[in-house]
Amino acid sequence: AKLMPPYAVSVGLLKDKKPDIGVLYNPVTKEMFEAKKGCGAFLNGEAIGVSEKKLCEGMVLLESTSYYPELKKGMLEILTKLCMNSADYRVLGSSAVALCYLAAGRAEVFANLRLQPWDYAAAAIILEEAGGEIETVEGDYVSFDGPSTVFASNKAEDYRKYIK
Repeated sequence: AKLMPPYAVSVGLLKDKKPDIGVLYNPVTKEMFEAKKGCGAFLNGEAIGVSEKKLCEGMVLLESTSYYPELKKGMLEILTKLCMNSADYRVLGSSAVALCYLAAGRAEVFANLRLQPWDYAAAAIILEEAGGEIETVEGDYVSFDGPSTVFASNKAEDYRKYIK
């Protein structure tokens, strides 16, 4: 079987149930994203940060909920609302990579109705250290004890207004 890019090796370390260290390596692009709490976020050793664009001039990164058919309709509704208000959108195929792209300023918002902690544990600290935020769609902090909805952004505006 062939893997379709992007895919990545993603390792996150939690301390007191919060992300402390995150490393993501994409072997296709040879990009290494990394962060440690309080030390900033980096891509191949260079500091990164989220963009300052608002949705109307920015990019939405999409991922499907194909493993959960019961969530497809709700996911499509959220994505339609975001995409109709954005300049553009992309489907990458890896939530972990998408969240790191947001951290590097390549997009402005990301949403998914069910991800497992291994999908976002490393990327959560990378995004936070880059100046972004990761929460649930409902506005709470994501859980690392089991699956969670994920809504991440560069914090340039209140993106939840688009999905209400």
